[in-house]
Amino acid sequence: MGYGGWDKDKSGASVNSRSESRPDGGTTEHHLWDRGGDKKDHQHVVVERDSTGRVERTHAYPNKSKR
Repeated sequence: MGYGGWDKDKSGASVNSRSESRPDGGTTEHHLWDRGGDKKDHQHVVVERDSTGRVERTHAYPNKSKR
C-alpha cells in the first residue's frame, strides 16, 4: 500500500503514513514526518506491531539530507 497525502499533526508538523500487513498477523507502520517545511527532507519513523497491536519495536531515521 502506498503513502496517502500529507496531513498536519497537533504540533503543526506534516505527516504522511502507510501501514503494511505482515504474514504473522502484525503490521509495519511507516511515518514520514517533516517539521521544517521541506517535505523532501523528511524523517522516517517505523513502528512494528504484533497481531494484538502491541508495539514490538520502533526505529527512526534522521532527516533525509543527513542519511
